[in-house]
Formats: sequence, C-alpha cells, structure tokens
Amino acid sequence: MNTTRNDVLGIDVSKKKLDLALLINGKLKAKVFDNTSAGHRALVTWLRDSKASLSTLHICMEATGVYYEAIATTLHAEGFNVSVVNPACIKG
Repeated sequence: MNTTRNDVLGIDVSKKKLDLALLINGKLKAKVFDNTSAGHRALVTWLRDSKASLSTLHICMEATGVYYEAIATTLHAEGFNVSVVNPACIKG
C-alpha cells in the first residue's frame, strides 16, 4: 500500500493574475492571486499555511510568454518542486 501523498498545484498564468488549483488528498482548493511580487509572496504564504505536503508538492504551470518566469523563479527559490511545461504538450 502506497502511503506517500503527492499533492499537486496547477497554476494558470496570465499577465495580471494567477489562477490556482491545489489538489490535496483528492480535495480541490481554488484560489486567485495577482501576478505581482506581492501576489507571489501571498501565494507562498498560502501554500505554507495549507495542509499540502510541502515536501512532495509538485507545482506545474504553462510557459506563457514571459509571465510565468517570476512566479516560477520565486517558487523554486522557496524550495518548491516546479515544472514549467510547453502549452502545446498540455493541449496534446
């Protein structure tokens, strides 16, 4: 029996906002943050306050123009496991 939790955070990145879908133990939590430095800090705080297993949390987002770069860098610098994927791969 596998008892390891694999919580997942999907981020839909746009110029002005970040739409989040956090899956914890099969339960979905949605949240929206501004795509700004203050919004990025608030997102990190929200994640740390969540019940997600931060050691196994996987964060995934699309490579949307240049809009994903700052949040991906921030989350990586905070020690999170981050994947940035090609939008064509997701669509396919």
